[in-house]
Amino acid sequence: MLKLTTEVEIEGNLIINKAYGNTLEVNDGLKGFILESMKNGLTQTMEKWGIDEGDPIVIELIKGGFIFDSEIGFQVENLHTVVNHSHTFFGVPNGDIYRDYLNNDEEGICGFISVPYNRGSLVYNIDIESPNYIRVKSNDLFQITLQNNGKSHGYYSTFQNKNIFIDKKVMDYGEVKQLSAVTAYLERIEDISRKLMNSNITPLFIGGDHTITYPIIKGINSLNKEFQVIQIDAHSDFSPVLNKKCAPIQHSNIISLISEFSNLKRIYQFGLSGFMTDEELSGLTQHNKISSYFRKNLKNVQIDKNLPTYITIDVDVFDSTLMSAVSYPNIGGWDFNDFIEFIKLYISNLNIIGVDIVEYDKSKDSDGKGAILVNNIILELLGAV
Repeated sequence: MLKLTTEVEIEGNLIINKAYGNTLEVNDGLKGFILESMKNGLTQTMEKWGIDEGDPIVIELIKGGFIFDSEIGFQVENLHTVVNHSHTFFGVPNGDIYRDYLNNDEEGICGFISVPYNRGSLVYNIDIESPNYIRVKSNDLFQITLQNNGKSHGYYSTFQNKNIFIDKKVMDYGEVKQLSAVTAYLERIEDISRKLMNSNITPLFIGGDHTITYPIIKGINSLNKEFQVIQIDAHSDFSPVLNKKCAPIQHSNIISLISEFSNLKRIYQFGLSGFMTDEELSGLTQHNKISSYFRKNLKNVQIDKNLPTYITIDVDVFDSTLMSAVSYPNIGGWDFNDFIEFIKLYISNLNIIGVDIVEYDKSKDSDGKGAILVNNIILELLGAV
């Protein structure tokens, strides 16, 4: 028997699933159907409206977790996000990630997705509002404008000395709302990654702590296609793991864990600085998949241009004079010109399948300069994605 969840909330023409965090934009007719179902019961309303269980409206509501079968339970499609109707990244349109995934646009879409996970550290918890604050501050920096065909006009980068991000479709898909159950949330991120990497949507995940990279990479690995990872980070995130099958997933051990994935052929680490234990250093240097480059050593690295490439950027790679809004500020880290040089040397020539930018912490950014730096990183990266 189908039932309407008690977790439904209506705001304007949006119905919101408070339990899962996803939203669905509806017309006045469907809104009326939901309101009547809340008042008189779903079964009675379906009979009155002449709607059965196979109706496309009912199927979509089941996928969103708004309706469930009392004998089976919820069958929520993971590929739902909460859109922000007040702000989007750089003023781009809000998108329906599930619909775009099903349509599988041949031209491809660049999609922003915020992932506010903050439980990957035993010491520091990043402000859960950090990704959305980056989204809000992006509008203070720049507006990406669109042509009549819905594609970007592009913009001139004075750092790269060229026009970039021309004729691209771009959407802000909103936020993967953090669930109370850690395992369920990480599995949801993994499922989202798996589906997007098998579509024409190129995701830009905005964290959140670095833990989110693990389920994203796990999702890519499950597609049974060879790929490589570029990590830009002040830390190796290669903390020793005694038992990789049952180890807790934390921001400090994600490289240890993903290095075991069979389809991941190479990991390139750039920007490593600070201090390491002998065990950590020897583990990195002896690992046959990992190539590590310290501090500002950027040149003469041979990266396979043909392999699909995922890029993960921990913003603590930047010197603390530029980026102090992190858990572990970096002394002697990159300046912005180092990042631009890296883009010119490598990223612009790669087959990029996705990016995440992690570890920015709003609670340590009283003047908002850290968020502006993150948005500058995004704008420069878009030219290569």
